[in-house]
Amino acid sequence: MKLSEWCHQLKHEEGGAKIILESIKTHFENGKYSKKDREDLQKVITYFTNNHDKMNYPNNLDEKLPIGSGITEAACKMIVKERLCKSGMKWKRNGVRVVLDLRTMIYTQIGGNSSGAKSTNMELILMYKFNIKYKSYHAIFKPEMSHNVIAYP
Repeated sequence: MKLSEWCHQLKHEEGGAKIILESIKTHFENGKYSKKDREDLQKVITYFTNNHDKMNYPNNLDEKLPIGSGITEAACKMIVKERLCKSGMKWKRNGVRVVLDLRTMIYTQIGGNSSGAKSTNMELILMYKFNIKYKSYHAIFKPEMSHNVIAYP
């Protein structure tokens, strides 16, 4: 089988990962490969053996669950990179932890109602709980609207 066929099978056929695993094992046992190729194939076999039960992509697609890393990468960009990687910024470990904890809470809408909307008091709760002043709040959560620099111990 071609790689593109395996990709289609993995994504759209129930039990595709296990079928592909068996096919790779057959190729491995019957083929003549260089030492490097055999090592690479063994790594693939080990990966599929350990993870084929988690590679249930057709079911995930049916349930509208993500099967790629795009959501995770976007979250990292939104939560981490957009706030911590601005020009000239330097952070201490405690400062990073506080900022990331707060941004994660806001973006995941902890305290939201059943419709997913954020609680109107969420900002006040966070400012109270973490003893953050209003100016600092805007510098953390709305950096594009603030030029304040926050120094954490």
